[in-house]
Amino acid sequence: MCTYSRASRTPSPGVGPMMGISPPARHTESNSEVRSPPFRTELIWKAHVENKCKIFAWILVQDKILTARNLQKRGWPHQQQCVMCNGPLETSLHLCLCCPFAKAVWDQILSWENFTQLQQQLQVNPTHIKSWWEDAVAKVPRSERRRLNGVVIYTFWNIWKERNRRIFDNLIQTGPQVAARIKEDIHQRKRALEYV
Repeated sequence: MCTYSRASRTPSPGVGPMMGISPPARHTESNSEVRSPPFRTELIWKAHVENKCKIFAWILVQDKILTARNLQKRGWPHQQQCVMCNGPLETSLHLCLCCPFAKAVWDQILSWENFTQLQQQLQVNPTHIKSWWEDAVAKVPRSERRRLNGVVIYTFWNIWKERNRRIFDNLIQTGPQVAARIKEDIHQRKRALEYV
């Protein structure tokens, strides 16, 4: 592999993997964050939801949404605790799955959408959104997986919107109200797909 200098666009000898220079390792002892295993992207991209929600879900599973923890990493102003439960510093995992508010919303949605086999999975705090999602999908019949992925994405999306409503608009909705919004999103999408 050759690299090119910006000025001349000519190969620069002595640089690249063939010359003994390797790209940086993915994980070193000094790196404090351990990378999670690769994610099955079809869970997002083949779900029956709007593209804006798919893009949000993709950013979420990459842990790049601007939660308090990610704002803190950048040195930007942020809330010191979760705005939903006044608990620990907000992370994507806490906000979407571990927060008591999120758990109440999930419990309601999973019950309404007849995914009751997944309600027990929420009682144990997961370590990654990706692994929780993949485990959830494995527990439902293949014919229901695309629908489950839509429910998961709409739930994440509406919990995020409620978080933003609380921070930016100073408005608060209850768990059942957020669950009703998710249910409405699911039914609107279902009606839209009937006409396609």
